[in-house]
Amino acid sequence: MWRKSILRELMNIMEVKRKSIHSFKKASKNTKYPHWREVFNRLAEYETNRAELIEIVYDNLAQNNEWLSLQYLFDEGPKPIDVEQLFQEIQIDEIPPEHNTLDNAIKAGEEVLKLYEEIISECEKRLHNGETPIKWLRDQAKEYNLLLKTIRKGEHATFKTDYLG
Repeated sequence: MWRKSILRELMNIMEVKRKSIHSFKKASKNTKYPHWREVFNRLAEYETNRAELIEIVYDNLAQNNEWLSLQYLFDEGPKPIDVEQLFQEIQIDEIPPEHNTLDNAIKAGEEVLKLYEEIISECEKRLHNGETPIKWLRDQAKEYNLLLKTIRKGEHATFKTDYLG
């Protein structure tokens, strides 16, 4: 029963990710500002990588009834987005005109964090260390959501992925 519950929550996370990808791609297509087009494209690319990684976690749990190793997730996961470099490369110095896209992404990120917490809670009740990969994904989602908030404010920041450190 616990496995079905976790799989359902992972499926919900993947759906939220698909919506975010669509939203970023739409914003990229519709913006009149080339530098924001690049930002939205990079965010869509990051979300796509994240969705693929979550799908791998889902498939491995569904088919093999086991978690992927934390090292695998770390090695195969999305590479960091260096927002400071991004801001310098494309000279972002104002709040994006399409701020509602970022606001929606931030809300979606908060929804994803709640889903991760539900999975972690379920794992801690039923498994030993099964929640570790999910905690890593959750921590990455927290940092990513902070990154989105920073971009939304028009500030510089760096997104770090030092988890195994």
